[in-house]
Amino acid sequence: MNSFICISYAHALVDKPIIAITQIIDHPSANAVREGIKKSLEDQGYIDGKTIKWLYKNPQGNSATNIQIAQQFVSLKPSIMIAISTPSAQALVSSARNHSIPIVFAAVTDPINAGIVKDLKKPGGLVTGVSDFPLIERQVKLIKKMLPNAKVIGGLYNQGEINSVKQFRLFEELAKKEGYEVISVAAMKTSDVHAAALSLIKKVDAFYITLDNTVLSAMDILIKLQFDFKKPIFTSETDSVFQGALATAGAHLFDIGRSAGKMVIRILQGEKPSEIAVETAEVSDITVNMKTLNYLDLKLPEDKEFNFNKVGFENS
Repeated sequence: MNSFICISYAHALVDKPIIAITQIIDHPSANAVREGIKKSLEDQGYIDGKTIKWLYKNPQGNSATNIQIAQQFVSLKPSIMIAISTPSAQALVSSARNHSIPIVFAAVTDPINAGIVKDLKKPGGLVTGVSDFPLIERQVKLIKKMLPNAKVIGGLYNQGEINSVKQFRLFEELAKKEGYEVISVAAMKTSDVHAAALSLIKKVDAFYITLDNTVLSAMDILIKLQFDFKKPIFTSETDSVFQGALATAGAHLFDIGRSAGKMVIRILQGEKPSEIAVETAEVSDITVNMKTLNYLDLKLPEDKEFNFNKVGFENS
């Protein structure tokens, strides 16, 4: 992978604001965030090659490369840096500690616990962004309504992703209160996901997948297993449901990107990141894939608590 950007090329673009963006790995969910950011910028006339220069890199999940990219972005002294995912944000914040470069993060689950900001309302410093912490209690209720006979829920997550660990531990706590048994297997690399899922597939009634970049990168593999073994997958974001997972009470990551993009614009127009409160994604609908629902011989519950956004119809 070409991880480095020609510095002389960046200097040649000094007349345009340089926006440097990185995400920990390439997968549809993270890409949706990036596209949302780009759309917000384009809507306000910030167009790559015309009014701004957009630099994008991802380390494909490699921690060392993640740090290298962050350090290189800092050396380029861009107008603003954008991080999609907790590891990307941590790398940028650490690398830019002694520099005056604004940073906007997106799809960071717990920015305080991750050491990215000290306060959500008054982040201080040069960092702000949009958190995607999922409504886990609502996720547990959704599983209970859609699978009333389920007893065991399986989970996969990368123990190296602090956001994923926190989400899954909270899910485990809330699910156990509802009477579920929760079992999990670690998947430290995307290539581990298939074997990890297979080790659980006959022990569980369904899977719950957190906002884990490693696991989400293998969502196509998990969806195939879902259909092969008829074990529903509940996720923490909508893009995986469009891919074929069963349902989520999670946010649409494109909208998270749109919100982060608006923050970028505010900073480019002179506002200080320290004065822009961290936002948390809001969710009102339950997104359910109707094709998957029908294939798994399930039915939507009749419940006034849930407003279902139905996607993935047979003729779609």
